[in-house]
Amino acid sequence: PLVPGVSDVSTKPESSWTYDLGWRFYGSRISAVVDAYDSDFSNKQINGTDQVTSQSVYLSLGKVHMRGLNTELNVKLSQDWSIYGSYSYTQAIMERDLDAGKNKNGDEVYYLTHGKTLLNTPRNLLNIGVSFTHGPVWATLSTRTSSAFYGDWMNTEKVGGYTTLNLNAGWNFHDWGFMHKPYIKINGFNLLNRRAFTFASNVTAFQATAGQTPYYSLLEGRSGMITVGASFF
Repeated sequence: PLVPGVSDVSTKPESSWTYDLGWRFYGSRISAVVDAYDSDFSNKQINGTDQVTSQSVYLSLGKVHMRGLNTELNVKLSQDWSIYGSYSYTQAIMERDLDAGKNKNGDEVYYLTHGKTLLNTPRNLLNIGVSFTHGPVWATLSTRTSSAFYGDWMNTEKVGGYTTLNLNAGWNFHDWGFMHKPYIKINGFNLLNRRAFTFASNVTAFQATAGQTPYYSLLEGRSGMITVGASFF
């Protein structure tokens, strides 16, 4: 039996009640969206990796309260230029302590997660982009900024945020015989070669001080890709 106010690690069906309120505007040169939401989850599901066994682990977190704000703005500056921005604020709070099962001595283990912030949940996310389109040529230079986040359930370990600079560009060609809409596209990610942690992958990291140190995924370094494509139908 569960202790009142304590959630079980075993998976159970997830359910939620969500309320949202927003405003949208679409004009000839400006479009904007603002949306506020409030979600109450029961048996919130989350999965990750157990670094010891390399197997996937699924947890049912009991009650989780999420609320936030999402905004978007797109402005067409001229025939060729436009700018885009989006910002989201997220607050995710666990409302029960976590029952981690029994230890080697057969004692039930609980972690005081009530009131803690859900791991891997940055409060702030910001995207800004500038786009250029002229005839067959197009390009977008964009940045993405993520604020700090917790890597463990007990909120004892926190890693800083990061910002990436990315470039996408391409050229759309005229049809070549049986090839329709051929194109070439170049993608450049993390042009400034920013180094950062992006995600705590082991959900068993209930608290960093109990030998369950979080394992993090690293932000992909500077990278690029060229794509050539066309439609044959």
